Amino acid sequence: MAAYMDRDTGHEGISTSTFYGTRKREVASVVLPPDGSSDSDEDEGTSEDEEDELYTEGQCQDSSSSSSDDEAEEGANHSKRGRMFRWRKTKFEHQSTATPSCFTTPDELSTPLTYFSKFFDEDIFGTIAHQTNLYSCQLIGSSINTDASEIKAFIGMKLMIDKEFGLCGNVVLQLCRTIRNPSNCVVYFDNFFTSLRLITHLKESMGLRSLGTIRKNRLMGCTLEEDRDLLRRGRGSFDFRVDNDAKLAVVKWADNKTVTLVSSCASVSPVGQVRRYSKEEKKKISVPCPKIVSEYNTHMGGVDLADMMIALYRTPAKSHRWYLAIFWQMVDIAVNNAWLLHRRDAAQLGQKHHCLKVFRLDVAKGLIYPEKQKRGRPSKGNEDNTPPRVIKQPKVPRPVDDMIYDRIDHFPIVSVKGRCRMCQDGQTSIVCQKCKVRLCIVTGQNPRNCFPQLPLPVSYF
Repeated sequence: MAAYMDRDTGHEGISTSTFYGTRKREVASVVLPPDGSSDSDEDEGTSEDEEDELYTEGQCQDSSSSSSDDEAEEGANHSKRGRMFRWRKTKFEHQSTATPSCFTTPDELSTPLTYFSKFFDEDIFGTIAHQTNLYSCQLIGSSINTDASEIKAFIGMKLMIDKEFGLCGNVVLQLCRTIRNPSNCVVYFDNFFTSLRLITHLKESMGLRSLGTIRKNRLMGCTLEEDRDLLRRGRGSFDFRVDNDAKLAVVKWADNKTVTLVSSCASVSPVGQVRRYSKEEKKKISVPCPKIVSEYNTHMGGVDLADMMIALYRTPAKSHRWYLAIFWQMVDIAVNNAWLLHRRDAAQLGQKHHCLKVFRLDVAKGLIYPEKQKRGRPSKGNEDNTPPRVIKQPKVPRPVDDMIYDRIDHFPIVSVKGRCRMCQDGQTSIVCQKCKVRLCIVTGQNPRNCFPQLPLPVSYF
């Protein structure tokens, strides 16, 4: 690095050529005459011309070098930013069209599975089976040993599920197939399940009439009066449309809010009256109510009632396995439906029915004591055909009939002394081991055995 001495200050520093860098200049050489003599004017003119020529040449060389540097720098910038395009509004010189597709005509039409296999081949099925076995090893510690054929069957069953009515509609169809007399039944459901196609299918294919609320986006072109217009007209106003060819009726009714219903068995008439509380009049008033609305309110209350009955005595089942909750829900529904049948039969026979809690306990006791193969000699029955004495209103709860009829393990044991169930004044300490009923077995001057004489459906021995 070159240093210099400042004349004024006497300090050393860096020269400007060193700081800014040296500039390359082209200097032309001047050839003098051999004798060294020349005219001063001519020399001056020649020197001036040469200086101009040299300056011009150097300036050109500098400008050419600078232009080459600029072009290189511009090319580098273009490479960074991508290719630069120059757009003109003129005719396109490279226009062309795509080659028409040409497929080979097959000899015969293949099966649907063959076409499907072109996109879902054997390797995919094998990979799915292999990964399933690996996942089972990670989850349960052992392989379930599935193969490609089982995966194919599983995918086939999933593809076979009817997609026309969706998941909700398929649930309704599966339940409706269990109805024994479809022509005598009406099915009710809410807007989660209802669709026009489902109601039409139930009517035409199964002979089932149905009714339910429906969502606005499932009306399929059925135009009804707007909600605000119905509410402006007041509570009880309604609008309806019918399609007699499809055997459908759609009704929109305004209460506190609007509700839309569709049915294959009910419409507007006859219009009834329902009681609703009016905030303006501070009392209940009569509101017009179409037939389809009253039918829906009458029968859909059973769903809420069933949920309430299940909530009263729900079977405790806390588990991380989700399917157990579904299973115990089915058990509770079965018990409640059985109790409803018991109550209906008791009303028809003029007898008093058990409450739901007692009924559940009787079912539980009947399940706890499973039916076994009957042992011993068959009972001789009532030989003199005298009607047995029946206790119409027992003061002590009797064992359930399922426990009495099984004829298993009814053995007398000695227990605390108490009143005999058969004798009016008898006292005994002999009790049936299973039924917990006191009965007399006395020997002596007045022998008696109340076990065979007990007015129960079966004898104990």
